[in-house]
Amino acid sequence: MDEEQLLKLWEGLGYYNRARNLQKAAVEIMEQHEGKMPDDYEKLLSLPGIGSYTAGAVASISFQICQPAVDGNVLRIISRITENYNNILSPVMKKEITQIAMREANLSPKMASETFENFKKLTDEILKKSPDVTFYVQSVTPLVKNRGVLTNEKVNQYNARVSSYCRKQKWYFLDVASVFRNQNGALQVKYCSDPKKMGIHFSDEACAIWVKYLYTHTASDGVAVSVPERGRGR
Repeated sequence: MDEEQLLKLWEGLGYYNRARNLQKAAVEIMEQHEGKMPDDYEKLLSLPGIGSYTAGAVASISFQICQPAVDGNVLRIISRITENYNNILSPVMKKEITQIAMREANLSPKMASETFENFKKLTDEILKKSPDVTFYVQSVTPLVKNRGVLTNEKVNQYNARVSSYCRKQKWYFLDVASVFRNQNGALQVKYCSDPKKMGIHFSDEACAIWVKYLYTHTASDGVAVSVPERGRGR
């Protein structure tokens, strides 16, 4: 398809450079990668029209590569957590925050304990600014099956530590994962929208159950109880 025909089909959508880059990327994938999207972050980044965010998203979602997808929302959240109020649009700032995200995304053998320590640091920072805040902490949902260093055993270890810490702090721990686990501690296939891929994303049915659970339950001392009508604010 020549460019004139492509832009005619694209007419009305705006951002015409995106159409041109999509075509260039498609040609490069066919000619240099045997018609398959490359499963390497640097190769993805080299494709026309693909920047660090898109490359990170494709790498992590499609190929389970440990690579963050840092967009404007991530930049804003991490800058606030770290109290770094420099311009998030500056290349230096973006590089710094991406490095932080990369460090947090590093799934090491000590993932459960390291993630728990990061959770404590985050809540400590929140309490410094809002000492009277009430925490509602949600459990991490398991996977359909283990993937590399990310295993259900580590997910369960993390949930157990967070649950215990919440009881100690008299916070609410919402064990949503308990609704979706099977007897082996894995996410039930019927609740997963991508069981043959990442195996972590909810189906529409699961999303409805999840929302209902969050609306009607909290956890006190590790036991799920109904939330009084006046206490349902989040």
